[in-house]
Amino acid sequence: MVQSTQQSFILSDKSLDQEKFKKALGVRFSQDFLTLFNQLEKLDPKDYLAISSESLASPIFSTMPISPSMLGLEMAVVLFELNADPVAILAALLVPKFANFSLITKTKLDLLEKKLGPESSDIIQILRGVEAMNLAHALLDKQKLKSDLDGLRKMFLSMVNDVRVVLVALSKQLVLMRHIKTIDNMQAQMIAKTVMQLYAPLANRLGIGQLKWELEDRAFRQTSPLAYLNITKNLDEKRKDRENYLNNLLKNLEKILDQEAIDFELAGRVKHIFSIYKKMQGKHLDFEQLFDIQAMRILVRDIASCYKTLGLVHELWEPIESEFSDYISSPKPNGYQSIHTVVKGPEGKNIEIQIRTFSMHEESEMGVAAHWRYKEGVSRDSAYELRIAWLRNLLEWQKEVGQDLREDLNQSGESAPHKNIVLDQHVYVFTPEGKVLDLPQGATPIDFAYLIHTDLGHRCRGAKIHGHIVNLTYALKTGDVVEILTTKESRPSRDWLSERLGYVKCPRTRSKIAAWFRREDDLNKDKDKEKDKDKEKIEKERLEKNKLNKLEQEKLEQEKLEKNKLEKIPERKHFKNSGDFVLAGVDNILISPAGCCRPVAGDLILGYITQGKGIRVHRQDCSQMILKSNWHPERLINIAWAEEIKGKYPVDLLIFSQDRSGLLKDITTVIVNEKISISGLNTHLDRKSQTTQIALTLDMKDREQVSRVCHVLKQVDGVMDVIRR
Repeated sequence: MVQSTQQSFILSDKSLDQEKFKKALGVRFSQDFLTLFNQLEKLDPKDYLAISSESLASPIFSTMPISPSMLGLEMAVVLFELNADPVAILAALLVPKFANFSLITKTKLDLLEKKLGPESSDIIQILRGVEAMNLAHALLDKQKLKSDLDGLRKMFLSMVNDVRVVLVALSKQLVLMRHIKTIDNMQAQMIAKTVMQLYAPLANRLGIGQLKWELEDRAFRQTSPLAYLNITKNLDEKRKDRENYLNNLLKNLEKILDQEAIDFELAGRVKHIFSIYKKMQGKHLDFEQLFDIQAMRILVRDIASCYKTLGLVHELWEPIESEFSDYISSPKPNGYQSIHTVVKGPEGKNIEIQIRTFSMHEESEMGVAAHWRYKEGVSRDSAYELRIAWLRNLLEWQKEVGQDLREDLNQSGESAPHKNIVLDQHVYVFTPEGKVLDLPQGATPIDFAYLIHTDLGHRCRGAKIHGHIVNLTYALKTGDVVEILTTKESRPSRDWLSERLGYVKCPRTRSKIAAWFRREDDLNKDKDKEKDKDKEKIEKERLEKNKLNKLEQEKLEQEKLEKNKLEKIPERKHFKNSGDFVLAGVDNILISPAGCCRPVAGDLILGYITQGKGIRVHRQDCSQMILKSNWHPERLINIAWAEEIKGKYPVDLLIFSQDRSGLLKDITTVIVNEKISISGLNTHLDRKSQTTQIALTLDMKDREQVSRVCHVLKQVDGVMDVIRR
């Protein structure tokens, strides 16, 4: 059921009709070209080896029972039928013979260039491009990449500044698939999987339908032989018969549209086997439920003509109402516009028909609703779409011109677009786990590290490319496998911020590094302020001591008076409970928690006898308590918490956090979930460091509850620390 695109050059024994093909080459190009073609066909790569025991041939081609020359001829036929230029065809002829340019010395390369003639530099550039794609594809197998295939496809196209490289690479994969039965089964499965995941989608994106469907069908046959066989059995007629059936429908429809003076284009298609399989799987349908084994597309000038054509189609064939969709009046979310209808054609066969304007078709092929994105469900990338659009336009131009691009362009004095236009400004590299990341050209390992995670960037101290240590100023190249070497401590270097030193390319990376140093500078300023406060505190204590010496006598007399007052209070041998506090030996005295340290049950506490305000209860680690104990140690009194605590006490907490949207909501939600009342809240934002300080006053029962709340608050995203004041 798999059709061949080189059918016109195939003999009855399925071999290539070389004479017919070469005659066609001479007609399309020139006899001089044909002479060079014949010379290169006979070229022996061993003549250009640096080491005679090595081989330049592609490893996979060398295992096949077909000569590299014949494989090259088959690739040339594929490109000839795509209207490729002569340089691409000559390069294809050599691909099976030259797959490793590292084995060719400079002297040998000069000899090869002389042999290739005036087009030598372009031919070698294409060969090197195909070699690079082979290396990336081998890297895929090595990394066992199971996802991010779209990233790898982007990487493939980013390596290509010449559309002919992609065409030659696709022709190589097609020839491999045509001879897949001659390859070891395990290797054949790997080739088929790669074709399905990479090369067929690339052909689809470039609009080369004749390669896409054949690559998919052949790969599907290799990877899922039973499913392939099941579908072929259900197709009760050959593809050629289906095409003839569809052509007759097109002729009938063409007459009617001509009679109505509608400006139109018609295109028919017969679904290939893998498309049928995808439809059955995607919509959970049996073969009999499929409506679009035969399908056609009608392009017209305007929307009014779309609906007029729809009416003519429904008059000609009976519509199936449940299968009608109007995406013109109600476009798809990605902007796709078209009318889809299914009708019952002759012999009771269902036919899917799509009707749209030329501009809608162009948009679906080249813009936001591109056909490949509709099918693959991939998000947009404007730079990538620009490259695809450029490649596809160039392919269309080649088809229309049908001759050497260089010849026409040289006559106009312009340079060939497939040589000099560079659209992709990105490099695509691998993580050690095989994920593809894209960065701007010139990006360094430091940019790579910060793209993965900010903390990884802060801890970066070195990098390896393909297992070899490189400088941190190394410019990453497409296909590199990058491994970051780190330290435990997060500490970037200020040198990284210097544009002159070239450590960083991406502005986003530079801003992350600068933010780290701003935070560090702010912390250092805070530390300096604390040191200054400590100095002030020491000086204040010194002055206070001097004052104490001067007023010593007065204070001693005042203390005696206070002591006499306390001696008048009657002593008791039992403990008196005063609210939540138990005081030995006294009652009828006011006891209250101090506002400076705000103790709660479970804290180690001391009482301090005030002048006229009763006893204030402090935490033993309270700085005010320690200071007062130095001045008036005789005023300290032992006090304890009652066995049963009835009240709740205010507790001051200070939260340090990175600023973000929703932070305050998350913090208050945590507190509410703990069933705690908030009696005070204040915030302070430091815009330079993008950090926030949140001061909270909470009503809590005991020390255990305070510890639990602090622990829970530290789990909130962005919170760096929680302290009790």
